[in-house]
Amino acid sequence: MERMHQAMRRIATLLGLLLGLAASGWALSSVAAPRLATFDFALGETLNALGHPPVAQAGLDGYQHYARQTGIFPPETANLGGRFQPNFEYLASQKPDAILISPPAHTNLIPKLTPIAPVETFRLYHFAETAPDDWLTIENMTRALGRRVQDPHAAQQLIMQTQQQMDQLKAQVAAVKSPLLLVRLIDERHLRIFGPGSLEGMVLKRLGLTNAWTKPLGRWGFVQTTADQVFQLNARLILLESPYVETGLQQQLLSQGVWQYWASAQRGDHRVVPINFWSWGGLPSAQRFATGLVQALKRPSKAMNQRSEEATE
Repeated sequence: MERMHQAMRRIATLLGLLLGLAASGWALSSVAAPRLATFDFALGETLNALGHPPVAQAGLDGYQHYARQTGIFPPETANLGGRFQPNFEYLASQKPDAILISPPAHTNLIPKLTPIAPVETFRLYHFAETAPDDWLTIENMTRALGRRVQDPHAAQQLIMQTQQQMDQLKAQVAAVKSPLLLVRLIDERHLRIFGPGSLEGMVLKRLGLTNAWTKPLGRWGFVQTTADQVFQLNARLILLESPYVETGLQQQLLSQGVWQYWASAQRGDHRVVPINFWSWGGLPSAQRFATGLVQALKRPSKAMNQRSEEATE
């Protein structure tokens, strides 16, 4: 009987210790979140959105310039230099627990990265096993990163918040029935068209909008072609600003050469979407592009403005 009482007292003492630890905010199984370095912006911006920014990011200057988003990461995130020519010594000094890449990009760097830390791969878009369901791929990546930083709740919250935002935006453009052609004009005769395999194509589908381009695309979700290949398409033009030139070039090109005779340009129902996202990004980029696209589609067309002015005369 005495042994039983002793055992009960030990159990009570242990329970008291456990409750004390829980009350102070500690969990017995908790360990420090891993120090992750990233070479892909979709991975980096997702980690940041989860509240666990990477300790180091390759190509940070290029990403910030492309997406025109300064201060994407907190100052504590080390800038490793170029995407494909990073500062390996600086990377090693950050003491990462793992280095994250998205093949096929950066696979040639693996021999130089593995002596620093284990390399973990996340295949996205056309290169993922879940392709062509790009949205599922990005959600799966978000969940995987949530597990990697031991914060699956944050990942689920980001997914749910994004889904809610997308549903709200989708409702705002439910009346848009015309096929849309996502393009970036390059010069007076050449353009780039976006579709499945890119963030732009993924978001267009998620919003319930129709992509006018049904021909094959490259493995990065776009194709470069010429004016004669697109003029026969009956679609509204969605012009994507270029990250490499000044804002306004798309509208300028549309008023020059053959583009000014495009039906959508003649009707005045084309729209320009600003560049504030990474074209192969994660849910944060998807949110920004979706918001910009819907805002552009909701703007009255030139023809509608003319009719309104005529009605008031």
